[in-house]
Amino acid sequence: MRLSVSQSVKTFIDEPATSTGAETDPSHLEKAIAKISKRLDNTDAASFLEEYALSICKALGADYFVIGRLNPFSNIMRALKFVVDGAVADNIVYSLDGTPCEITINDGVCIHRKNVVDDYPRDKDLKDLNVRSYAGVALETSGGETLGVIVAMWRSELQLQQVAFVTGMLEHYRRRVGSIVETTEKVNRYSWALANVFSGVWDWDLRTGGTTVSKELQQIIGPAGRRGGSYDLTQIENAIHPQDRPKHVEALKRHINEGAPYDLRLRLRDQTGLYRWYVSRGRVSRDAAGKPERMIGGFCDINDIVVKLERTAKG
Repeated sequence: MRLSVSQSVKTFIDEPATSTGAETDPSHLEKAIAKISKRLDNTDAASFLEEYALSICKALGADYFVIGRLNPFSNIMRALKFVVDGAVADNIVYSLDGTPCEITINDGVCIHRKNVVDDYPRDKDLKDLNVRSYAGVALETSGGETLGVIVAMWRSELQLQQVAFVTGMLEHYRRRVGSIVETTEKVNRYSWALANVFSGVWDWDLRTGGTTVSKELQQIIGPAGRRGGSYDLTQIENAIHPQDRPKHVEALKRHINEGAPYDLRLRLRDQTGLYRWYVSRGRVSRDAAGKPERMIGGFCDINDIVVKLERTAKG
């Protein structure tokens, strides 16, 4: 695991920190953090990154602010949020090679108080944006893997008394921002899988017996009753082919009681009365005491593949 920001700091400062300006007062940093945190606490996850980027950019008086997501295989950084002059701009993509962001990724923190363009002549973006000073910290996953960076940049020289304030502000939020980025990506991957892999999803509450069914599954098996409403697992099981129902019940029991995988092939009846082949998969979640409390499963339509294989087998 790479060192934390507080342990690994690379700065480019050529004067001793002797200033007694407001930015060096710990209470100034605390007040700024409290103000931003109050705003962010009332922000939902979907809007968090944008609100954070706008708020922190304003608090730091930065001309540019970037929340970047690293692709470690291509060494390319993709901006998730890019703020220019206090407004959200179109996101950018850039190579890390020969940039201060490369130092940020490797060392945890990188601060250039002035003349950053001179130090990175290969970074054309710095020159085009007329950047003179740079401050960045690395983002990590909960497991310590590198996610990307959060970066503030100025067209003017960063004053010496501002360095501690800027690094304090960036470091304070980096874990929270990293967590939001990591969680959002997991949710997006999960949502994509539900929409593109599974034909229908069910969420079974083992404590109450109630089952929530996705719209896709509702379209396959029909509404819960003549007036709609919630489902229970029996209503879903009734749509399973009678010959496949016993192995489904057995696989479900073994998964809940023994932890065996719930992964089988079965036929599911649609609203027209026709059966199609599906792969049925699911996984139970347990409470702190190990008691099963919820199970989420889904059906993946494999009918065309099964039919083709059967035709091929019959020659």
